[in-house]
Amino acid sequence: MTCDCTPPCEIRPCRYECGTPIPKCGLVGRQWQCRPCYRAAARRRKDSVRSPAERAVLAEKRARLSTPEWQGMTRGQRQSWRQANQWDDRRRLDRQLRRYSLSVERYEAMAEAQGHRCAICKSPDPISVRWHIDHDRACCPDDGSCGSCVRALLCAHCNVGLAMFHDNPLRLSAAITYLEDRHGLSNGLPDEGSPLMG
Repeated sequence: MTCDCTPPCEIRPCRYECGTPIPKCGLVGRQWQCRPCYRAAARRRKDSVRSPAERAVLAEKRARLSTPEWQGMTRGQRQSWRQANQWDDRRRLDRQLRRYSLSVERYEAMAEAQGHRCAICKSPDPISVRWHIDHDRACCPDDGSCGSCVRALLCAHCNVGLAMFHDNPLRLSAAITYLEDRHGLSNGLPDEGSPLMG
């Protein structure tokens, strides 16, 4: 790397293994490091906190991106490959599991134990792309979990319903009482076809 500054900048070797001479004006970040070494170090730092499942997915991606077949594909061909191999779904699931501190094995075991149905309404359809992971917000109030407070897998409707009632059993009981007392009523009047119309 050359320097066109006047006067010329100080030049030092890269702090990593390559030892490439780097002028001060060409620094990446605040340390004497070249861009390839900076990216490699950032990748190592990220890999150190990633789950084994995510590391395996990323290793597969890096290997695929380096193949001549992938580099020769058009944008449409790459998109078709991702859809055929459910690549985007796998990445989303991995992010979701990392957010809730779950392993793939535990997630699949929970789904199997529930018969691949919502734990509340028993619907086989998650409504959204995948099952929602319900956790105790008294333990982890943010959008994430420590893993120990994960309760079950829910469909999108039941998960949103619990969130709207703030996981409060008293509110849910009051809502049940409200619906039972006003079943078939609209604006204080019975609906047509209601047992109360007879």
